[in-house]
Amino acid sequence: MSSPTVSFSDPLGRYYTKEIISRLLISELSSGDPKLVLDLGCGDGALSRAAISRWTDALYVTVDIDRSPDIFPLSDSGLAIRHLHHQIDALSPDLMRSIGIAPESVDLALCNPPFIKPKWRSDYESILKAAGLVIDRKAVKHASAEFVFIAQNLTSLKARGQLGLIVPDGFVSGEKNKALRAAILNEHSIDSVIKLPQSVFVGTEAQAHIIIITKNGRSESPVKLKRFSSLHRESETICVDRLDAVKTLDYDYYSAMSGDIENDSRTLRSMGCEIVRGQFNSKQARDAGFPVLHTCDLRPAATLISLAHFASPPAVHAHITAEAGDILVARVGRDLHTRICMVTDGCMPITDCIWRVRVPSQIRDAVLCALTSPRGRELIKSRAHGVSARHLPRDYLLDLPIF
Repeated sequence: MSSPTVSFSDPLGRYYTKEIISRLLISELSSGDPKLVLDLGCGDGALSRAAISRWTDALYVTVDIDRSPDIFPLSDSGLAIRHLHHQIDALSPDLMRSIGIAPESVDLALCNPPFIKPKWRSDYESILKAAGLVIDRKAVKHASAEFVFIAQNLTSLKARGQLGLIVPDGFVSGEKNKALRAAILNEHSIDSVIKLPQSVFVGTEAQAHIIIITKNGRSESPVKLKRFSSLHRESETICVDRLDAVKTLDYDYYSAMSGDIENDSRTLRSMGCEIVRGQFNSKQARDAGFPVLHTCDLRPAATLISLAHFASPPAVHAHITAEAGDILVARVGRDLHTRICMVTDGCMPITDCIWRVRVPSQIRDAVLCALTSPRGRELIKSRAHGVSARHLPRDYLLDLPIF
């Protein structure tokens, strides 16, 4: 059994929660006096332990596929805590019946789902339907585990019951997850989202967030966004409306947009810029038989790059190439915001890890200056997302304020 102050991962993609993060999640909940608390995928029981320090009279029901947690706080071991544990798959469609809980009977749900994308099972669809989440099947089949966990928890909750969970960055910011965020916001309220430090889990730099959801809550209420720093301090709160929340729930995105950037700022989209990515993946680039420009060729902080010394491949126009005057932006990588440059001369095909930005010639130098300024790099950094390697979506780049 692990210490409640230690985090680690396992082959099922689980990262267990540090005590300070568990307490932070519990402090964000507004539940007054829950009688029944459900903790799906409970792991070592960190979230339930934190909840017990606030609500000692509740019945705690924990579920995990292969663990039996010790949820009793070490300092309060004398308390008569009521606890039932079930060793079963939390994503079983018959879960509620199996653990003896009626749908819509839980006051408070806690969850730290695994950071994985499970192979789609047909019975997941019944879980989503039971939760009333209407969404295109194609979008759901590519969803990570947390969305199915959210659906399972929503089915268990009473109306106005709360769900507090920890999710990876993709759910909060991923472009492919817009439909998932919209499905939740159409029926429920996301009360608050707290961006956590990347050091929150030992053994991974995965970006994670705390999310608080109220079942059948007021969908017109703004979502409160915060950031919890490594110094254990919370940032100022940023409130966003539901439509913006569908786009992204990332605190840094809105924080970077504030300050001296006005609502009427010109964007790459409004200036008629063309953004495409290369067509070679890494393996194809290695096997091409001719040079292909990759992100490693874009030197951090360098703003110009010459391609004249590279031999052009046969049928160069059959490929997406970088040419003189093109601005190149890394699409993937932890430091992608540092890899932005303009081609001075030459021509070379590019990989699919690079965005090629073609800007009207009269504003080309000004756009490069804006993108490579400290402010521009910070904006690009705020728009990248991902659990490990970060990705910069095309639409996020197109809508970047420039002037």
